Amino acid sequence: MHRIFLIVSLAAVAAAQLAAEEWAKSFSVRGIPELRVETNDARIDVVSWQRDEIAARVVTEGWEISEDEVRVSETQSGDNVRLEVRIPQVDWELFRNSRRSVKIEVSVPAKANLDLRTGDRAANRRNGASVDRGWSYRCPRSRW
Repeated sequence: MHRIFLIVSLAAVAAAQLAAEEWAKSFSVRGIPELRVETNDARIDVVSWQRDEIAARVVTEGWEISEDEVRVSETQSGDNVRLEVRIPQVDWELFRNSRRSVKIEVSVPAKANLDLRTGDRAANRRNGASVDRGWSYRCPRSRW
């Protein structure tokens, strides 16, 4: 009986580590919006579009979006939007064989000003994204 309980428990832990979660929100903007995305350890993908809207999506694998794990906070003041994603600082050696990741996807008007800040992950323009205004980023491994 103990053996079955152990196997079921290990399977549940493995499934929880591989589970994906998602957070998403859209922000109506006008004119030339400003977006600041700040994270300590997540990849940021940017896509431009022809809408008066900023859409943000956070996708995790092996993490829960909660106060105890990946924390997502956002604010909007007029045309200024700020998104912050924080991932716990853990000993990654413990999770060497597990898959844990966090990705931030943002869709922005082509006239947006962007300030992207990430710890040690990449920031990428996807699908030929083009933003007419300023790009500001602090991303050691960016692909611009």
